[in-house]
Amino acid sequence: MSNASPAKLIADQHFANDMAKDAYWSELWATTNPKQRRPQWLWNLLRRRRRQMYARSFRKLLHRTGLQSGDLLEIGCAPGATLEVIHEAAPHFRLHGIDYSQVGVEYTRKRFAQLGIDAAIHFGDVFTIELPRRYDIVMSAGVIEHFQDAASIVRHHLRFCKPGGFVVVTVPHLLSPVFHALVRRFDPGNLEIHNLQTLKLERLRELFVQAGLQQVQIGKMGAPRLHSLAAKGKQYGRIYEVLARSWNIVVETTHFPPIWHANLWALGRVAPQLDEAIADQFVLP
Repeated sequence: MSNASPAKLIADQHFANDMAKDAYWSELWATTNPKQRRPQWLWNLLRRRRRQMYARSFRKLLHRTGLQSGDLLEIGCAPGATLEVIHEAAPHFRLHGIDYSQVGVEYTRKRFAQLGIDAAIHFGDVFTIELPRRYDIVMSAGVIEHFQDAASIVRHHLRFCKPGGFVVVTVPHLLSPVFHALVRRFDPGNLEIHNLQTLKLERLRELFVQAGLQQVQIGKMGAPRLHSLAAKGKQYGRIYEVLARSWNIVVETTHFPPIWHANLWALGRVAPQLDEAIADQFVLP
């Protein structure tokens, strides 16, 4: 019999469920320099146009909740890109974030300090952390598809949400034919850290309904961007990266027709009185 505490066993179970692991994200954020996000005037202009485009998408998505202000928590918030967009799209919301990568949390805090964005960023595991409040909106962008048991991570969004609040999830549209074919050709390892079954609209609806969420809505959003990374050693990989990044600049800074969408989304409302059977799932030992 194991001598580990029940809480440690739960943490180990959820770590095994995580297809990407903390080390993957920590290495990613450790090699990113916030100062690199403030280069010459042309790149600043393109970045601003890109942020404005995503702000329009998130403004429309958050508008579906009917809320004009309140507390918004993002699960898996590093490196802060989504919260930065929401700061522009919905400035009356108070922003909060949680991430299990210490490197990612420090990076996000430093980034927001440079940008003058007021946000409370917490370090911890979504499955075990206890936060000081509940939130009007709990969201994640590109998180649930990294877990084998996506239903579990969706249910834990509810744990932080006020009764009557909203859960919002976005995932990459990785299964769109062009996107999927290019990732499979140039970065097949990226597919291995994604639960591809969650990247379907009807599966998102199913996950939300199973979690007990009400008034569930699903849809697509975002410009037809490409995955812009190639695995090391891939033939023509560097050429692909340059072409994909150039393509993304065009589609994210112009009114390019949505020949496909970069993301899928789902939105649902937490019952005003959280069902006891659902609430019991969040009790930690």
